[in-house]
Amino acid sequence: MEGHASRQRGHAAVRRRLWRLWPLLALLPLLALLQWWALALQLAPWHPGPAVSLARVAGQPPAPLPAPPPEAGPEAYVALVDAALPRYDLDPASVPPFFRHQVAASLHTYTAVHRSDFLAMLQRAAPYLPLVRNMLRQYRLPRYYAYIPLAESAFQADATHPRSGAAGLWQLMPDTARAYGLLVSDRVDERLDPLRATDAAAQYLRELQNIFGAASPLHVLAAYNFGENNLTKAIMRARTRNIWHLYRKRFLPLQTRKYLVKMVALWVAMAHADTLQLDVNAPPLSPAYAEMTFPHPVTLAAVARQVRVPLATLQRLNPHVLKEPVPADVPIRIPAASVQHHPQLEIRLAAPPTPDACCARLVLAEGCTYTVVAGDTLLAIARRYGLSVAALKELNRLEGANPIIHPGQRLVVCAASTARALPAPELW
Repeated sequence: MEGHASRQRGHAAVRRRLWRLWPLLALLPLLALLQWWALALQLAPWHPGPAVSLARVAGQPPAPLPAPPPEAGPEAYVALVDAALPRYDLDPASVPPFFRHQVAASLHTYTAVHRSDFLAMLQRAAPYLPLVRNMLRQYRLPRYYAYIPLAESAFQADATHPRSGAAGLWQLMPDTARAYGLLVSDRVDERLDPLRATDAAAQYLRELQNIFGAASPLHVLAAYNFGENNLTKAIMRARTRNIWHLYRKRFLPLQTRKYLVKMVALWVAMAHADTLQLDVNAPPLSPAYAEMTFPHPVTLAAVARQVRVPLATLQRLNPHVLKEPVPADVPIRIPAASVQHHPQLEIRLAAPPTPDACCARLVLAEGCTYTVVAGDTLLAIARRYGLSVAALKELNRLEGANPIIHPGQRLVVCAASTARALPAPELW
C-alpha cells in the first residue's frame, strides 16, 4: 500500500510540474510558425534599392592590373578576382576567402594552364556574343549572363549531354525548353538553334531572377544548374538563403559548387580580357536569312531546289533539323539573298488561305497558320509569332480566360493577306 501511495504522490508531482509548464508548451506552435514565417521572408525575392547594385555603383570596368607572370601560381590571380567582383554585383568583403582562392585557381587554369583551349572557346563565342547580349538586353537581364554558354557548352551549338538530355548552347533540358516555347522532338530540336535557344534561356533566366532576386546572381546561377525547385528545397532545409552557408555546408551538390566557381572565374577573365590578353578576332557573322514554313512535311533538298541554294547552306542555317522530312509549319531558314534574287518568294500570308490561294505553299515566318503540338500553350505560340495572347485569341475566336487547345488544331497567327500562289515543291 505504501508503494502505491508513493507512486500516486510521484504522479501528482509530475502533473503539477507539467501544469506550471503548459504556458510554455502552448507557445511552441507559435514559435514554429514564427520560424517558418522568417524563412519565407528569406525566400522572397529581394529587390535592392537604387544604390545597392555594386555593378551600377562601380559603373566602369575594374582598374587595369598587371598581368601575373606566366610562371605565377593561382595565388597571383586573387587580386584580379577581388578587382572584378563588384562588376558582377558581388561585394569582395562578403565573398569568403576560400571561394576567392578557388576562383583564382580556376582562373589560372583557364588563362594559363589550358590557355589554348580557352582561346578556342572564346573564338567560338565571338560570333554569338552580340546575339546573346542583345537578347539579354531585350529581357532586361545583366550582360554577364552572356557567358553562361561558356560554362555550359563551350559555345558549341550542337553540344548534347547523353546522360541528362541537355542540349544546345545553353544546355537546356527538354521539359524546360518546351516550357519556354521550343519544339523538341526526334525530328526537330530547337535547342540546337542558337537564336531560339537563347530566347528560351533568357526567359528562363528572367524567371529565376524574379524568384531569387535581381541582386542574387549566384542564386540565379545555382538555380540554373541545380534547378529552381531543388535550390528552394535546399534553402528550406538549411533555413537560410545565404549562398555561402549553402555552399560551405554542402546543401548544394558538388557539381553546382564547381559550377559557381567556374562561372565567377569566367566573369573575372572577361573583366580582365585586356590584361590577360584574351582578345580574339571574331569571324564574320552568318549572312542575313529569311524564314519559311510549309503546310506539309518537306525535305531540305526540296527547299534547296525551290530557292536555288546549295543544300549545305540550308543545313548550316538549320541545325535544329535532325531528321527529314521536316514537319509541317516548322520554320526553315534560307539566305536573305535568295528572297532578294527571287521576288516570287516574297509571299506573306496573313489570313487563312482562300480557295483562290489553295496552291500557295511557300510562307515566310509571318505565315498564316500554325499546327498545335503536344506541350504548346497560347503564350508560347503568341511569343513565337510576335503576338499578344489576346490578339491570338481574337484571331481564332477563342473564348474564356484560359481556352483549351489540343494537338493537331490549326491556329491563325497573322492578320492581313497579301499572298501569291506558288507550286508546291516536291517532297523528295
